[in-house]
Amino acid sequence: MLIIHKIKLKEKVSALDFENWVKEKDYLACESLDGVVRFAVHSVQDKSENFDYVETIFVNDITVFEQDMNKPIFKSLEKDFYAMAEVVEEIELNTISPGYNWF
Repeated sequence: MLIIHKIKLKEKVSALDFENWVKEKDYLACESLDGVVRFAVHSVQDKSENFDYVETIFVNDITVFEQDMNKPIFKSLEKDFYAMAEVVEEIELNTISPGYNWF
């Protein structure tokens, strides 16, 4: 499963602060989340959009990911995230297997 979040920064939060938090905290925390296979945050280049970032969360098992969401580390990430930003849209997708991966 792929979960996509469109993210809008709160008014007084800088892109630099958010991106540093992503690199220094968010990405590192994924190592302790058993349900996450791949996670990335992407900056939006088209500034006419109503969101600033898109995060992609590849989940190997939704049940395991739901358990991850109850871990203290995940709760801490949520607290930090919602102090800086909000999810303006969530999309859940199932891949038509096998897909293609060049890297």
